[in-house]
Amino acid sequence: MASRVRIRRRRITYAEFWAAVCRAPTRALSRSARPSEGEVAYRYRCVLADFLAQGPVYPCWFVDRRGTRFVSYDDRRARAIRVEELAGLKGLLGGRMASWWGPPAAVLFRVDLVVLHCRGCNRRVIIDGVHRVMRLVSAGKLGAVVRVDELSGARWPVGTPDEDVICACSREVRDGSGRGA
Repeated sequence: MASRVRIRRRRITYAEFWAAVCRAPTRALSRSARPSEGEVAYRYRCVLADFLAQGPVYPCWFVDRRGTRFVSYDDRRARAIRVEELAGLKGLLGGRMASWWGPPAAVLFRVDLVVLHCRGCNRRVIIDGVHRVMRLVSAGKLGAVVRVDELSGARWPVGTPDEDVICACSREVRDGSGRGA
């Protein structure tokens, strides 16, 4: 259950959000996705612990049903995994992190993130900054500062990469179990 965290967000234009996406080295297919309703972009800073406490946060990495290997978002076995849960899978995460050239957690004090947020189910997916966040969470450095550029909205289109697996609203529409957000 997410705790009530008060984070001061500054509303930004979509152009400012897109500029952050373009500056980031993200390769996430969802980087150009936009919600169908209520699109609002924000920029904010907080400590990592508060960012994670806002509600479920997921990397744009997916695992198979057993959580033993990484799979693509469009793999029928793809399962979303929360940041904290993935940090606990040391064997699986270790291989992915070993191939990353980035700085060790000991020297990470500030991380820039690009995030998509569904207001319908209050889930967030990190589309840039995943390696750095995973390194910090694995090292227990939840006091690190995160600078977040976030695109928020409701009713993300069915088939949106990453959101399609993470967003409960998209699953409800896709599976016919409800009308979504």
